[in-house]
Amino acid sequence: EHDRAQIADVSPRIERLMLLPSQSIRLQYNYLRGRLANAGHLPEPEAVRAARKLRKETNPLAVVWALVIEAGALAGRDPRRAATLYERAAEAGDRVGMRAMASASRWRVAELLEDGALRARAETELAGLGVRNIKRMCSLLVTSGLALADGNTGGS
Repeated sequence: EHDRAQIADVSPRIERLMLLPSQSIRLQYNYLRGRLANAGHLPEPEAVRAARKLRKETNPLAVVWALVIEAGALAGRDPRRAATLYERAAEAGDRVGMRAMASASRWRVAELLEDGALRARAETELAGLGVRNIKRMCSLLVTSGLALADGNTGGS
């Protein structure tokens, strides 16, 4: 609870500090806020807000990040729609060279659709990138609201 209060306290100050005119910082900031919201550390509407801000950017990384944040926010309520968004994120990630993000997005699709073959493919890809703890890496890159739907926090 103390951590959430600190995040809530510092976020408006960061936005006021003129750090966000830098596109790189702005993209990372909004991706982080979306992930924090999907993990239950910020209010749920923050994920939607972060995804919307990322979609407005011209950077191809922002497109991928917006898709995974939106998918993560929907995962607990609408797994089919979330899987579709994760598939789009994987395709977009492949196009722009975000290999880990693309593979983690495929892993989420496999998780949502209970697709063992796709899960094996994603895990092979991630292992090829040197990932040892696949579930943890996927929880970090493509934070999902699935755990929140089950009443847990921490996104996984």
